Amino acid sequence: MNISIPPDFAPSPWFVSPLKRAQETARLLGIHEYSTEPALIEMDWGEWEGEQLAVLRKRLGDSMREMESRGLDLLPPNGESPRQVRERVIQWLGSQAFVARHYGIVAHKGVIRAMLSAALDWDMRDDCPVRVNWKQALLFRWNCGVLTLEDYNIPLDAT
Repeated sequence: MNISIPPDFAPSPWFVSPLKRAQETARLLGIHEYSTEPALIEMDWGEWEGEQLAVLRKRLGDSMREMESRGLDLLPPNGESPRQVRERVIQWLGSQAFVARHYGIVAHKGVIRAMLSAALDWDMRDDCPVRVNWKQALLFRWNCGVLTLEDYNIPLDAT
């Protein structure tokens, strides 16, 4: 079974992370024309890149729990915090002269979580206020410098 973007969003201009896996996802969704946007690159996990959370928790113990309690300010060694990702994406959104009604973004979970933190005023110290199905789409609105979550868990069309 193939999936595609719902027709309401198909004509949108698209922006995609420069990482190969996001570009492959875009193509799998039937998005073949897009702009690569560096601001949408996944969070830099620094020394934790490729690590599993359960392994980090076991290895780092109380230190990891303390770091996780920082929420938006969790900062992996030599990496970037969710707050820094959020600021990067918000700065990019603010720099755009959007003229079309809808734009599409294909990004990574860390970027989407950062966008959710801005849209929901979520400090990431607890679970996300909405339960996101990561195999479905989210709809954000950018208006006058404010990001809001309009809808989430939007089914992708099966073809």
